[in-house]
Amino acid sequence: MTETVEKVQKTELNEKKMFRTIFWRQFQLLGCMSHTRMQEIGYGWTLAPVLKEIYPDRDKYLESLKRESMFFNTTQALAPFIMGLTISMEKENAENPDFDVNTINGVKVGLMGPFAGIGDTFFYATLRVIITSLVIGLALNGNIMGPILYVLLYNIPNYLIRYFGCVYGYRLGSTYITEAAKTGLLDCITKAASIIWG
Repeated sequence: MTETVEKVQKTELNEKKMFRTIFWRQFQLLGCMSHTRMQEIGYGWTLAPVLKEIYPDRDKYLESLKRESMFFNTTQALAPFIMGLTISMEKENAENPDFDVNTINGVKVGLMGPFAGIGDTFFYATLRVIITSLVIGLALNGNIMGPILYVLLYNIPNYLIRYFGCVYGYRLGSTYITEAAKTGLLDCITKAASIIWG
């Protein structure tokens, strides 16, 4: 009984460490953009330490790293949700020999477009404009609180969405995979992914 409790706690601590690792590393998502694959290097680099834990075998780790360094481009604040979902799927792949790895990129490709549209509209076209209109009067009068409030009001929701988006994506991952398998959605995603990635 004690061993089971300790095992559960250890898993929880590992998850917290994983969420922190992804949160701090994902800030480099735009650090190395490529015209052909956009944010792929940053995406792979962000997930590398977690993938190394999931795949102790070096060859499988390198395969997963190559898989997570495929084309990726979305709003940076919403990317951690997809990262959490991806890590959950990679974990499922490591535990389930029948898991189709094409599904992982299929889900990433399917989500990054809509998330880019939602994220760009919310963060850049709406939130930024509203916050600017709230603090511009202070800034024009030379009040230092203008830029300070702007940075706080813009970044607090941004950072919260990044962290908890990753947590929610990871938690949703296994449920999403199970439901997708039951409803046949997983087969559709796999077929679409095989067509896209040829």
